Amino acid sequence: MMNNFKLGIKTLRYGSGIVYMTICGIIFFLLGLLMSIWDKVLGVAGLSGDVLMVLLAMFPAQVIYSLSASNFVQSSPVKKRMQTSVPATVTCIYMIALYLLNSLINGIMIMGHPEYTAGICREMVTMAAFVVFIMVSIGVAYKHFWVSIILGIAVYFMISSRMTLVNELRFGVFGNDPGSFVLALVLGLVIIVIGGFGQYGASLLVYKAPMSKYSQSAAVRKEM
Repeated sequence: MMNNFKLGIKTLRYGSGIVYMTICGIIFFLLGLLMSIWDKVLGVAGLSGDVLMVLLAMFPAQVIYSLSASNFVQSSPVKKRMQTSVPATVTCIYMIALYLLNSLINGIMIMGHPEYTAGICREMVTMAAFVVFIMVSIGVAYKHFWVSIILGIAVYFMISSRMTLVNELRFGVFGNDPGSFVLALVLGLVIIVIGGFGQYGASLLVYKAPMSKYSQSAAVRKEM
């Protein structure tokens, strides 16, 4: 796992549009962070900010996938890893790091408002479930771009219309005690790890399909 992560990080600097992706990732993260904090200060149940923040984890995978369009990677013995296990590992580790950061913010909020614990715990687990959809979508995006877009739109509308996923989870698993927060944290991490395997599995299923030109930048499309 760590070998895949190290390979992914080392190759990021060779990817197409790394500066653009970095800027976009930072913007997504900051907007999501501000929205998440604002919702929690107001006591509003919302996942848009949390999910927007973790979208930062998509951008390293995008850069890694762009390398697969180069002749160097196509003729490399690590070609399959660069399209399957490497981006899945990098995405998973980034998602875990961002989820832990989001959980830290949630923990600080709970310290000030213990009465919000149950609701925040439900949001944490629900967000982790959304992350799985995002990760699986990333796994197929560079082979079947439009399938990935449809998945992304579906997830977006589920969040923006606040389809009652959070409310449906009100079955008493989480209370306003510290143990509930720890349970939600662990469940969320387990779900994200499952999402990592899901992304890896999805990328294996579509591995033999040709790279989608629609998923690449204009500069990379010229080389395909």
